[in-house]
Amino acid sequence: MKSILQFLTDMIRFDRSEPAFVLRERKNESYASRPAENRSGKAVSPSLDENISYLKSLYRSDISNDLILREFNLGGRVKAVAAFINGLSNSEAINDFILRDGMRAVCPTDQNICEYAKENIFTIGDIKLSSELSDASKAITDGLCVIFADNEKLCIIADTRDYPQRGISVSENEKSVYGPKEAFIENIRTNISLIRRHTHTDDLVCELRPCGEESKTSIGILYRDGVASVELVAEVKRRIAQIDIRDMQSTGIIAQLTDNSPLSPIPQSLLTEKPDRCASYLHDGHVVILCDGCPMAAILPVTLFSLLSASEDVYSRPLIGGIMRLIRFIGALISVTVPGIFIAIVMYHQGFLSSEILNTLIASRKMVFIPIGAELLLLLLVFQLVREAGMRVPGSVGQAIGIIGGLVLGQAVVAANLASSVVLILVALTGLGSFCIPDYTTQLSSAYFRILFVIAGWMGGFLGLGCAFLLFCAYLSGLNSYGVPFLSPFTPKTHFRRHSILRGVISQKGTGKEDYMQ
Repeated sequence: MKSILQFLTDMIRFDRSEPAFVLRERKNESYASRPAENRSGKAVSPSLDENISYLKSLYRSDISNDLILREFNLGGRVKAVAAFINGLSNSEAINDFILRDGMRAVCPTDQNICEYAKENIFTIGDIKLSSELSDASKAITDGLCVIFADNEKLCIIADTRDYPQRGISVSENEKSVYGPKEAFIENIRTNISLIRRHTHTDDLVCELRPCGEESKTSIGILYRDGVASVELVAEVKRRIAQIDIRDMQSTGIIAQLTDNSPLSPIPQSLLTEKPDRCASYLHDGHVVILCDGCPMAAILPVTLFSLLSASEDVYSRPLIGGIMRLIRFIGALISVTVPGIFIAIVMYHQGFLSSEILNTLIASRKMVFIPIGAELLLLLLVFQLVREAGMRVPGSVGQAIGIIGGLVLGQAVVAANLASSVVLILVALTGLGSFCIPDYTTQLSSAYFRILFVIAGWMGGFLGLGCAFLLFCAYLSGLNSYGVPFLSPFTPKTHFRRHSILRGVISQKGTGKEDYMQ
C-alpha cells in the first residue's frame, strides 16, 4: 500500500522530469558517486599516464569504446596523446593537421613544447591552451581534439568538430511566401552564421556560455552593441546566470526558466526558426537566445503585437499587409471571444436574435440531450484532440486525420444527436480564427481564455463576460517581458515609431516614418 501511494505521489508531482527511480539511480550511482576531482577544476598532471587514466575512468572506457586515445611522439622527442570522440571529430583534420604535423616537426629542447606546438606546429585555425582537465573533458565531449604531452602541465585544445548534422532546409512551422525560407538547424555555430549573414553589421555581439550543471550546453546571447538597451542585456544575462539545471536541451526551456511568470499561459518570448526574423528584431534592439542542439531561437522582449505579427508582413504592399494583419487580429479576437458571446446570447439574451435564428437553433438542438454549454465545451475539446493528433503524426496521415475529424466525426456527432450543427459551425469558425495566430504557443494559449469566456458567459451572460474581459485585460496589462509591458505601446502609452496593428509605409531613412516591423 505504501509503494502504491509513493507511486501516485511521484506521478502527480510535476516538478520532476524523470521517474523517481531514475532520479535515485542517478543520484546514488552516477553523478554523485564520481570523485570530487572529476567535477571540480582539477589541473592537468605532468604525468601522461595519469591523464590517460583520468580520461579512461571519466568516459568509462571499459564499457564505452568511442573515446580514441592516439599516442604519438610530438616533435620526435616527447610522448603525447591525442584524445577525441569517434564520430564527433573530423578524423581527416586530426590525421593531417595534428598527427602528421606533430610527428614530422622538430621541437627545440629549451622551450615549452605545448606553447611551441601551438604557435609553430599545428596548422589548426582555432587552437588554445588550458591547464584544467574540466576544460579538456568538456572540449572532448563537444567534438574537439585535446593533445596531452608528457611532463607538461598544459594541454592543447584544437577545434576539429565535424559531427553529423541536418542541412539547412525550408522552415516547416513558419511558412513564408515572399521572404527568405531558410530555417535554423541544431548546430549553434551554423545558426549564428545564418543570423550574421542577415544582419551585416559589425556591432553584433555573440556571447557563448555554458548552461547545465552536467551537460554544459553552449547557449548564445546575441544583441547589437549600442542598439540594445544596456539594462535589457544585463537583465537577460542575470536571469540566465541564475539557471540551475542538470541538463539543458532546448531554447524553450531557457525561456521558461527566465520568465517572470512561469505559470502564465502567454509566452514572454517569441520562439522562431527563421534567421531573417531574428535579424530584424536585433536591428530593433531585441536580444536573441540560441541553444546548441535546438533549431529554435528565443526573441525577447516581446509584446502582444509581436506575437501576432508574421515574418512576411514587411514584404507585402502596405495596403495588403495592413489588411492581412487586421484580419489576423480579427481572427484572434473571434477565436477567443465568439464562443463566450454565443453562449451568453443563447442562454440569457435571446432578444438579440431574430425569430428565424431562434427557430434554427431550436430545430438543431431538438434531439440533443446535453446542455448547450457542455456541448460547446465538449466540441472545443474534440477540436483540440483532432488538432493535437494531426500535429503528432506524419504529414500524410495528419491530413487524413484532419479530414476524418472535420467531416466524418463532425457529421457522425450531428447524426447521433450529440451536438447541434450550429454549435459545430461555431467551433469550426473558432478553429479558423485560432489558425490566424502566427505563433504556435500563442495559439495554444488562446484555448485557455476561450474556455474562460465560455464558462463566464454560461454562468452570467454579458455580465459574466464583462467581468471576465476586465480580468483578462487586467491580466495582460500586468504582464511584462523582461521589463517591457506586454501591451506596450498602448499600456502604458509610449511613443513608438512603428504601427502596432496596421502596417505603415516603408520610407527611406531620415524621413521619420520608418517601419521595418516583421
